[in-house]
Amino acid sequence: MRVYYVAIRAKPTVEFTTESRTISLGQNVDMGVKFQGQPPLSALLSDGTVLRSDYYSDYPALTTIRPGRTTTYTVQPFQTGCGSVPVKTASSVVITVGPGITIDSVIQGPICEGLTLRIAGQSSESNIAATNRKWRYYARYVSRR
Repeated sequence: MRVYYVAIRAKPTVEFTTESRTISLGQNVDMGVKFQGQPPLSALLSDGTVLRSDYYSDYPALTTIRPGRTTTYTVQPFQTGCGSVPVKTASSVVITVGPGITIDSVIQGPICEGLTLRIAGQSSESNIAATNRKWRYYARYVSRR
């Protein structure tokens, strides 16, 4: 007589482990989801981020995100070792990004009066006039130091 072992996994689910929050522009957030189901498991978030787990775990799959503006994240249908699974409960995480600007890079060396600079950065403002006012304010602040 042969003995067969069968592993029965729980119904496939995915849920966020990250709570909605407010961050400053340029701040990172650890985005996590917890899977149940037959590995390998992967979830596509609404912004295109993919979270994966190659094995079943009680710990969430994590990735670091850095949203440039307020973003609502939802899980699209996710993949399990048994195929694609639709997400039945609509859960979402909202990362609210406060207003501001960040500077990604500035030229090396001294910045002298009258020098024209090209500064790479981003703004969380959707209003270009508000963004320009903040850049002008920042430029005045730097020139007074």
